[in-house]
Amino acid sequence: MLGGILRIVRHFVPFDIATCAEYATEPSASGSDNPVLVRGRYAVDNDGRFYWPARWLRIPRVMMDWINGKELAVPDVDAFLRAHPSFRSLRSNPVVQTYLARNVERHAYQVAYLTVRGSSP
Repeated sequence: MLGGILRIVRHFVPFDIATCAEYATEPSASGSDNPVLVRGRYAVDNDGRFYWPARWLRIPRVMMDWINGKELAVPDVDAFLRAHPSFRSLRSNPVVQTYLARNVERHAYQVAYLTVRGSSP
């Protein structure tokens, strides 16, 4: 089902990779500085599905402001990480390394994150 939806979306938002993900906060965490956990539920590189090398990716909570913004995609993942100092620590994460190794030019982020938020891991 998600593959079919992403094939339709591609007509409107060009992308190399799209990721459908689930967001959660750690059950024991409280406060605005605690990280958000992201779990890749479905990832596609062109038309081929691939799997995240880690179950959960911790992102800075401030990244949610960007995700909830108006941009639909990241035109260059490497440049995006360089341009956002608070996200630079993600570069060493195995999930991000997977995306960089795939030579991603356009990652459909907003499309990727049409997910349920606030569930527990």
